[in-house]
Amino acid sequence: MLTAWGTMCRGSLVIVLIGVLSCSTPPKRYSQPKYKELPVPVMVEPEIVTTVPETPARIDLPSTTPEPRFYIHRVRWQGETLSIIAKWYTGSWKNWKALSNVNPTLDLNRIVIGTNILIPEDLLKSHKPMQFSFLSS
Repeated sequence: MLTAWGTMCRGSLVIVLIGVLSCSTPPKRYSQPKYKELPVPVMVEPEIVTTVPETPARIDLPSTTPEPRFYIHRVRWQGETLSIIAKWYTGSWKNWKALSNVNPTLDLNRIVIGTNILIPEDLLKSHKPMQFSFLSS
């Protein structure tokens, strides 16, 4: 025997079920996602270096002392000697030894026309070329 309460509950349940079924949409069926194929990584062999980079054997650091500077005298007349050249440019004939040290390849017994003679700037008193009149005096 059904009571009024039972009948009412059963009827409500039917109404609720009908409402739920009529309002709901059928479940969507999802397809499997399509994956893109990724490229297969390619292993690259490391490059083997067979040559050694050139490294300097020594490193030249900037010098704290300045390089010596020279005046160049070109022999123009026969009879010029290292002592006469030293006297004209340095003021003392005794400086011929210093000129000889600076010009080690110079043959003191054979100074010919056209020979270049280096004179250190720190000894230099005159920048004027030697005159023929000084040679003959």
